[in-house]
Order: sequence, then structure tokens, then C-alpha cells
Amino acid sequence: MNEKQYCVIDGHCDTVCELMKRGENLEQNDLCVSLLSMKKYKSYIQFFALFVNDETETPFQRVNELLRFYQNQLTQFQKEIVPVRSACDFEAVLSKGQIGAMLTLENGRSLEGNIKNLYFLYEQGARALGLTWNGANELCDGIGVEEGGGLTAFGREVVSTMNELGMIVDVSHISERGFWDVLRESKQPVMATHSNSKTICGHKRNLTDEQIRALSEKGGVMGLNLYPDFLAYDAKTVGWEDCIRHIKQIISVGGEDCIALGSDFDGFPQPMPVG
Repeated sequence: MNEKQYCVIDGHCDTVCELMKRGENLEQNDLCVSLLSMKKYKSYIQFFALFVNDETETPFQRVNELLRFYQNQLTQFQKEIVPVRSACDFEAVLSKGQIGAMLTLENGRSLEGNIKNLYFLYEQGARALGLTWNGANELCDGIGVEEGGGLTAFGREVVSTMNELGMIVDVSHISERGFWDVLRESKQPVMATHSNSKTICGHKRNLTDEQIRALSEKGGVMGLNLYPDFLAYDAKTVGWEDCIRHIKQIISVGGEDCIALGSDFDGFPQPMPVG
């Protein structure tokens, strides 16, 4: 395959967290995402998530530590990778054959219940927010909470503010009730940056046909997640044919404009799909 023919847009990776933990840099490493790997393609836009887990006692402090690391990486390698903060930036990267970085946030817990923190992170370049991880936070319950509660008053305020700012509301990891609350609340299309089809693989993190259809009808997009547990019931034997099954199912329900890539690279230890 001649990679130089292709433009790649990946809606989710956990590379920033992993690099900071290892004390490594973006240029060359043994992770899935590096400047070296992205240079193989005609152009490449990577959504870089700043992930805060549900147990972090100081989530806003943690997200700022990750933010500083991310910004230092972009400064250090500014000749090779450019920040993407707008649709114009997005289009310019693709047309010029560059590598672009879009900053995203994973887990609204990082806001610590303060809308001012959302404004601050937007000013720092964040252009998408995953409202929850698997647990509950001040915005909503995640998919791992048995009660499965929906958006709180603060969660609704966050969605409304994100619409005003032009930030992408990300519903991956959110409870099913929260998903439907977001679709009702948001005046703009929303995105499931790294989620798959529950019809193909019944993991709780995946979306039902009804959810996929509603997401598509709102103009939204979902990114195919390459985490083996979300692709097949037997993660040990997962292959690219499993990815294709998810893609076909999502297209059959939501149309071809609904499917994208949200690899979740560097966020899981298992090997990639083979075949």
C-alpha cells in the first residue's frame, strides 16, 4: 500500500498521556502515534485527548499538567506538526499535506464543576470534550454506572456553552440516558469519537442501531474504535474483518457520512486487529 496517497483523520488517541508517563516525545517512539508514523501519509490530522480518569483527586490540575506537556510537544516540533483550532485550519492541513493536531478532552470531570474551566481550556485550544469516562461526574453518569443517570443541570450548561463556542460534544463513554439527553440538548451535531456497533459486538461501550441512526440524523459522526474488546466477543482472535463488519453495519444504519476513524491508539495494551 502506498500510504502517501491517503489523508488520515483520527478522532481519538491517548498518546499524550502515555508519552508523558514514559517521559518520551512525539517525534519518534514505540507507540502507535508518532511524527514518524504520521509522516507516511499524504496528510494526517490526529485528535489528541487529554484523559483524566475517574479516580483523580485533582482533575483540573491533572488536565493542566497534560496540557503543558502537549503544548511543549507542539512547540518543540512546530516545524513538523501544526495546531488545528478551526475549520479553516483543518482544511489548510489537508490541502497543504501537513500533520495537524487537534486538542480534545476526555472526561468532563476535569472541569471540576466550574464552567470557567471550560472557557479556559477552550482558550488553550481544546475543541472537543468527552462529557464522561465510565464513571459519574458533575455532568452526567458514564456507561459504567448501573443507575445510568442523565445530564445534570451543569451538564446541560456545558453542552449549551460548547455549542456557543463551537466545541464538539463527544458522547463516547456516556450513559445511554445521557446520550439521549445530549441529542435533545445540543443545537449542533455531536460526535462519538471512539465507539462501535453494539449489534456486531454487544459491549456496553458500543452504540445501538437506534443510537447510531439518531446520531446520523443529527448530522453526527462516530469513529471506529480499534480496541479489540469493542470489536468482537473473542478479543484474542479479532481481525480486520471484524472492523469491516462494524463499518458495514454503521453505514447500513447511519449512512456512509456517519462513519469515521477513532482508533483509541495508545489507550489499550492489546495488539491491533490482524489479517
